[in-house]
Amino acid sequence: MVVAMMGINDLGPHLPYEPENRLKIAQFIRMLKTYKLARISWMHIVRTERRAADSLHGAIAGKWEAAEPKDELARVQDTAARAVNPRGDRVYMELGWSYRHQGNFTKSAAAFKKATEINPRNDDAHVGLGLSLQDIKEITAAAAAFKKAAEINPKNEMAYMGLGWFFQEKKEFAQAAAAFKKALEINPRNAEAYSGALWASLNWKGGASTLQYLSKNPIKEDAVPADRMYGALSTLHAAIGNRSLAQRYHEKSEQMQLNGYDQLMTNNYLRLKTMLDRRGVKLVCVQYPMRGLEPLRKIFQNQAEEIVFVDNEQVFKNAVKKSSLQEYFRDLFAGDFGHCTDKGNKLLADNIAAVLAREVFGR
Repeated sequence: MVVAMMGINDLGPHLPYEPENRLKIAQFIRMLKTYKLARISWMHIVRTERRAADSLHGAIAGKWEAAEPKDELARVQDTAARAVNPRGDRVYMELGWSYRHQGNFTKSAAAFKKATEINPRNDDAHVGLGLSLQDIKEITAAAAAFKKAAEINPKNEMAYMGLGWFFQEKKEFAQAAAAFKKALEINPRNAEAYSGALWASLNWKGGASTLQYLSKNPIKEDAVPADRMYGALSTLHAAIGNRSLAQRYHEKSEQMQLNGYDQLMTNNYLRLKTMLDRRGVKLVCVQYPMRGLEPLRKIFQNQAEEIVFVDNEQVFKNAVKKSSLQEYFRDLFAGDFGHCTDKGNKLLADNIAAVLAREVFGR
């Protein structure tokens, strides 16, 4: 069998449950290929250096589309970097993002570091360096890079996001809340900054003022999937004591999930089911903590009886009610739930095991 819990990061269009809409999925997926490669276009640099970097970008793009091995792609990157303007910081920015997409964070950090040496005033290069250092767990050095970026450009929201993550990791929630709030002030559509500020405030005794700010400045509806937005608003109003409003937003979140489906997530689940059916492998679909099971069932419609579903809604709600969100989650990236703590992961694993024991092994 294959046990799958996926979809929360698949941000496709939210469409009604109409089968004909699924015919558009393949076209939508093909459009996504360009997304990975759309980098750095917003940087203001001289035209000659832009052409040099674009030639590098084209060389890399060809290898991405051809699905070449990572070592071959790396060779092309290095060759292209030497062939174009070696003194241009944008060349190394492009290399940094490309290596980061591959998961080669050490080389990514080295490329961004070179970009900052060539142009110390490139705030985005400092952000890239910070993100890459964060990836290799050098969080103190990462924080220094984010601080430098904010110093160069106080309007760089990603610099403050990086600082928010740094302070959150260190459990310095007052400073984390301030950093996320700053990012949100720069970009009121930054849903991750909103949930970061919310989580930090919930963990900070003095967080009431930030909670009030968030309640008066809710995230824009089109900036994030509506179910996440309503989930976050439900969590927020529960924290400040507006129970009726919290319940209303919770119901809106659930209704949003029931009324439609995420196109990309649905496509991925249906593709997985098709692949497993060819091999005679059983699919076990696990719903996320705090979320209802029915939207997941509706993805498969008449195939639902062939699948084992694991419901994690009530088991997590009961656990959180007895203790706290913080005991089971490390953040609130999805609005009403987040990445699990060790205790949350154990609860998740125990519940999956119990369902499999009962429904698959008959114990």
